[in-house]
This record gives sequence, structure tokens and C-alpha cells, in this order.
Amino acid sequence: MKKLIFLGVFTLLLSIYILCYECSATLDYLYLSEEKQVVDFYVDVIDAYGKPLDKCFVTIIHLSDDGPIRLSGSLIHRGDPLRVIIPRRRVATYEGRDVYASVNLLIDACTEDHQVGGRALTIDPANLKWPIDVESVQIRLAKINLSSVYSVAQSQIEQQFSPPPPGYMTTNYSYTPVLEYSIWTSIYAKTQHPIGSKVRVECKKRLYNAATGEIISPWFSEGCTEVTMDSGVISDEHTGEKKYTLYFEFKYIYKTEWVMTAPPLAYEIVYAADTSGDPRSLKRTSESWSGNLPGHPYYYITPQGYTREIAVSGGVNYIWSVSVSFSIGYPYAVSLGLGVSVSTTPAPQAKLIIRAGSWQQGYVIRTETPDGTYRKSYSNWSTG
Repeated sequence: MKKLIFLGVFTLLLSIYILCYECSATLDYLYLSEEKQVVDFYVDVIDAYGKPLDKCFVTIIHLSDDGPIRLSGSLIHRGDPLRVIIPRRRVATYEGRDVYASVNLLIDACTEDHQVGGRALTIDPANLKWPIDVESVQIRLAKINLSSVYSVAQSQIEQQFSPPPPGYMTTNYSYTPVLEYSIWTSIYAKTQHPIGSKVRVECKKRLYNAATGEIISPWFSEGCTEVTMDSGVISDEHTGEKKYTLYFEFKYIYKTEWVMTAPPLAYEIVYAADTSGDPRSLKRTSESWSGNLPGHPYYYITPQGYTREIAVSGGVNYIWSVSVSFSIGYPYAVSLGLGVSVSTTPAPQAKLIIRAGSWQQGYVIRTETPDGTYRKSYSNWSTG
């Protein structure tokens, strides 16, 4: 009987302790600044042979405006979370909902026998429960041979010199294409990129041996980062037998870093940084256009005298490329192309606005796009 009473009292006290602990943890988050967000990441790591790893070294890095910042990193066992605190910057209110700047992260995983993997991951705080939420990500590793040297093409010979030592960083700004559209006579177009709309830019990485300076892999895609518009951009209305391309100027960062637990393996990384003043600048270029409609299966019909607003959406593949160059110091330089698309996150969307003037009777405007996104479009008069 005494044992049962003791067991009952012990169970009650244990339950009270757990409840108090959970309440205390909850209260801690109640005092968390609204400009911060807690995220528990569950990282599932698959080795180079297709098997789940029971333990692996994982690092979570914020690809910030100030350069890559390590948020967390440790040897984790399968099923263990990695907790990080990310910024939560509100930039606008859209249709009664707060719009936040995307947070760009790099998840790196590696083993001591030089199995390496990673991916850039974009987090939208608007999609998270505040103050704490959970995210899951899977990383597939590849076996790296430190003795193999990647042979670059002759046109890239300037990149064969040894990269800067791990820890080097430099920046550059580059005009990045965000919209392309072709229009004809008596067809009027204007563009809108509201505050909070987003542009997605490819992130690239390359591995090298920091001990010998030898490059051991080509540049490869590590996913993408998102740039959030901090000011709205609305163009004037224009016409003409032209193809127009709209460019925003974004900040790009180049950084060299060690692969944790796997020296002398290191990497170069290039990414578009989300700043608090995007886009810094913009421009629109034009060139002549034949007027021939390609005959794409995705299209809108706009009658004479009407105006149509077309939402520009994201797609599966990158549609443009931006050339980014970094002058690091003789004799080493970096120049590479990054893919660009429009984000698909639930934020204010970019728009292409087409207004139909007057034309021959029976004609309407046909606005075509190759993939349904209208990031690239062609508008001309047609009988149907």
C-alpha cells in the first residue's frame, strides 16, 4: 500500500514538474521579440550509397546581407532537431496579411570521410507559427576525392588559380533580369512589382582543396535564395514594336569557407543577398522585335479597348541567367551565370498590365507565354 502511495505521489510530482517545465519554456518564447522566430530543423541525411545516416555533422548558415553567418552546428543523431533563431522582418501588409522578408539558409552536412552535401533553403516567416515552428529537410551526400582535380575549359583558364583561403569574402552588385515582354503597335504595357514581391536567384558552390589550392569540382547549383522587394516599382506605360527586359540591381556575395570536420576540403559560394533596400536600382532595355507570335499554348485574349492585368508567377526551372563577376585579386577572378526566376511564395505578385488600343476590326490581342508563368511573353494583334 505504501509503495502504491509513493508511486502515486511520485507520478503526480513528475507530472507537475513536466507541466511547469513546459510552461516555463512557453513563457520564455512569450518574451521573444516579434522580430525573431525559433525554428527546429529535422535534417534527414542520406549517405553517398543511399543509406540513412545515424549521425552526421550538420551546420545551418544564414546567407545574410552581411555574408554567411553560422547559426548552429553540431554532430546530430538521426531524429534530433537543430534549433536556430532567424530574423522576422515585416516589409508590408498585403490583403490583410503581413508580408515578411524571406530568410535564406544554407544547410550543410558532412562526414569525416569526406562525404559532403548541402542545399540552400528559403524560409518565409509568414508561413511559420510564431514564436516556434518545425521544418524538415533532406540532404543527400556525395563522396569527394581530394586528389581529383577538375579540369576547367580553356575559356575559364583564369579560374584555375588557387581560390582565396577559407574565410575570404567580397561583394558585387549586378543587374538581374526579372521580366521580359514583347509588344506591338497600339498595344500598351506597364509593369508592377509591389512591396513584398520576391525574385528567386540560383545559388552556386564549388569545392576546392585548401591545402593545395586545387579546384576539385565544377560550379554546381545549391538551390536558390530569394530577394524581397522593399519598395514598389511601377513603370510608365509604353508601346512600340519592341522586346523589353526589366532589370533590378541586386547584391551578390562571394565567400570561401571550410567544410566542417572535413579539412582540407573547402568551398566557394556565390549567392544573391536579400538587403533591406531592394532593388537598389533598376533599368529597362529594349530591342527590335519581328512581331511573330511563337504559337505557345498558354495565352490570354484581350479585346480592343480593354486592359488586362497578368500575374507573373514562378516556375519549376530558371528562365534567365545573370552573369556575376568578382575581381578578387590577380591572378584569381570568378565569373559565372546564375539562373533567375520569380518566386512562388504567397506574397504580392508582379504584374504585366496589357492595354489594347484600336486596331483593325475583328482583331484582338493575343498574349502568349511558353510555360504559363508570363515571366517571358509576346503580345500582338491576332484574329483569335
